[in-house]
Amino acid sequence: MVNSSCKDWADHMDSTLWAYCTTSRTPIGMSPYALVFGKVCHLPLEQHKALWACKKLNFDKHASIEVGLLQLHKLQDWCS
Repeated sequence: MVNSSCKDWADHMDSTLWAYCTTSRTPIGMSPYALVFGKVCHLPLEQHKALWACKKLNFDKHASIEVGLLQLHKLQDWCS
């Protein structure tokens, strides 16, 4: 994150540019990288795993809420 004095913005340019170039754009339906090189940019394994986990966790919001409530009820039953 850039600090309040904004003097270290150049340190974050590589990561910002990489994120911008590999993110899919809605109007064209592909990332700038894919548009230029004709193929998708493959993420490093660690980032791919994190992205997969985020997608899995956000896959069904209602099911996640139900599981959370069930766990909360079990915890309340156990404590009483």
